[in-house]
Amino acid sequence: MSAVQQLTMLVGEGAKLDVHGCKTVDMASSFGKALLEFIFIVMAAITLLVGINAGKSKAAGKVLYPATFVCGVAAIAYFAMASGGGWVIAPDCRQLFVARYLDWVITVPLILIDLGLVAGVSRWDILNLTLSAGADFDFL
Repeated sequence: MSAVQQLTMLVGEGAKLDVHGCKTVDMASSFGKALLEFIFIVMAAITLLVGINAGKSKAAGKVLYPATFVCGVAAIAYFAMASGGGWVIAPDCRQLFVARYLDWVITVPLILIDLGLVAGVSRWDILNLTLSAGADFDFL
């Protein structure tokens, strides 16, 4: 498949494309789109609130800065999905939001770093845990 054909798969609603032998594609409903927009707004607000609190003290910031990035990356992923991007047509003829999987690849290590900081373990143990979990992204 050429790059132009792959790009064409990502443009528009996808209902008239013949990809994977699909004549129609199951797309997110209007409720699903509204839910994505709502989750984006909530995640963006949480990002702002956690970011503001992270700057208030050095001790709190040590734990809250990774949490701010986790919420921020999730907000960006939900914005991409709500605005009609971040998806491909799956072989079973449905809309597959790959932005969510990319979000997990970025945020899971950040969550592990945050948990290590909260638990008070050494930086070496945090790095070891994060790298070992990063090598195990086959759960996606």
